[in-house]
Order: sequence, then C-alpha cells, then structure tokens
Amino acid sequence: MHEGHAASHLTVPDIIAPRPPSSLNAAIVQLDRVRRQFGSRASLASLCDRVAKRLMHFQVDHVLCFDVDRLPEPPPADTGLEFRFLTPDEIRTFAADPANQLDQSMADRAAARYDQCLGVLAGDRLAGYGWCAFDSIEPEHGGGVAMSWPRHVAYMYNGFTRPEFRGRRLNGLRVLWAAKELAARGIQKLVALVEWTNWASLRSSLDAGGTSLGRLVTFGIGRRRWSYFPKAAQEMGIQFGPHARPRSHDQELPVAASEELAVAPAEALARFS
Repeated sequence: MHEGHAASHLTVPDIIAPRPPSSLNAAIVQLDRVRRQFGSRASLASLCDRVAKRLMHFQVDHVLCFDVDRLPEPPPADTGLEFRFLTPDEIRTFAADPANQLDQSMADRAAARYDQCLGVLAGDRLAGYGWCAFDSIEPEHGGGVAMSWPRHVAYMYNGFTRPEFRGRRLNGLRVLWAAKELAARGIQKLVALVEWTNWASLRSSLDAGGTSLGRLVTFGIGRRRWSYFPKAAQEMGIQFGPHARPRSHDQELPVAASEELAVAPAEALARFS
C-alpha cells in the first residue's frame, strides 16, 4: 500500500486474510483434489514435490517394467478406437495441431527407426499417443539422464491423451497394444518412467500389469547434478547416465512400422476406467 492512501479503503477481513494469488489458489485446489482421489499421503508427497522443485532441480520417477508374456491380450477388434504405429508423414500431419502437443521433429525420430509412435485414433482424429524407443534414449526423454537397455527391452515415453478422451485409461491400453505388436519383434519387456506424483498415470500403469523397479532420482543446484539409479533396473541391464550406451546408427533395430493394429471395443475401455 502506497503512503497517502486512506486506510479506510481496507476492510478488516482484507487486512487479516488477504486473498492468495491465483497460482496459489490453483495449487491448493490441485492438492485437495489429490487428497480426495488418492489420500492424504499422496497429497503430502505432491506438496513436498512442489516445494523441492522451487528450491532446486528435483526429479523423481518410478521405473516401471511390463513383462510382455504376462500381460493380457489386448481387446479384440470391434468398434471405437484404433491403435497402430503412425508413419512419419502422419506424425507431421498431427503435429500441425497444437492441441496434440506433438513436435514436428519427432517425425524424424520415427523415420530414423529408433523410435515409433503408437497412435490412438478416433476416426481421423488423434485421441492420444505413446512413443516407444529402442536401444537408448537421450536425457531429455529419460528423466533427465541418458538411458540404454538390452535388445529385448523397449522403452515407452512421452505418453499423451487429449483432454476429451481422458478418464478412459488409454495409457494402459497403449501398453497392451504396444506389447502385442512388439512381441513379434523379439521384445520381451517394456520399461517406462512415471513421475512419482503422477498418481493417475501410476495407477493406470500398475492396473495394466506394470511392476516397479524402484525410483530414478535426480537433484541438484545450478549445474551440479546428483542421481540415484535403481538397482533392480541395473540388474535387468538398464544403464543410466554416464554408463548409458550412446545411440549407434549401425545397430540393427527390431522395428518396422506396422500397417495396422486392430481397434479396441467400448467394453475394453470400461475395464480400465
């Protein structure tokens, strides 16, 4: 308050309980929603995560593993949503719509065959997608650290569902369809990172048959970084950070974009809701 303003312009409630800024209001609403949906411990963890990220670089992810041969069969073809790998040209087309949150440069990754995009299509619309990587991944897609893994493993990342299709557990269905397609190419395990406070995605992934290999933790101040790599993931052959194998374009990869995957019926969507 500037000097010279009349104090009578402020009421007693204004002085005792000033209105918090909109960003704080939004945080309070979000934490309350987490508490009601996932419990008080989840809400407290979300609060700690917010505070830590304001003070330093702080990233914690669950490393989840899916055994392909133990996952249930994806639902039979019927009606509803179509699940299939997208071509580079399709990726470029869908990337033109900002609502899809898909960068044009990702099409080049698909063209290089180190990454494939499993799209979820509702007619000619993109309902969502998830990316699969082979051999290795850069830090920006691996929780802040580079990662590499054996040939029988594929890494799932950058999952997205458009708001109008959320609540239908498409994340879990993407895992099932990716497992079915990739099993024919020698993939035995799927690995994914889920941020430790992304409670909805974590629940969906566990419901789809995922198990936790531990947490990947990265923190630091300024340019200094420290990381903790889960032992169970390392024992499976996953390497992190300076130990990760860089991508080699001479290496043969178990990937080729499929012509088509079947569609999922409405009753299958209900199974994940």
